[in-house]
Amino acid sequence: MTHESRVPELPERRQERQRNVVSQADSRLTQHFAAAEKDICEDIGITLAAAIRAAEKNHRVSIDELRVTRHDGGDGKRWVDAVCTITR
Repeated sequence: MTHESRVPELPERRQERQRNVVSQADSRLTQHFAAAEKDICEDIGITLAAAIRAAEKNHRVSIDELRVTRHDGGDGKRWVDAVCTITR
């Protein structure tokens, strides 16, 4: 008759395993955001770049970064408006 004795997992080993799980989840999330960025840039990148160039020329400024914040209809699910902020 065999009896398997289970050795308790060391706290350091458990923490390392948990860090690996979190790291893998972060990596997947990063990949999803990267894919979303790519889709947005492919869809509106040329139009957005033209609008930025026009604003730079009309207002004699240089825009390096633009942040877009969504406003939803109160339900958190749909965009009804967006606010663009030039980051300086």
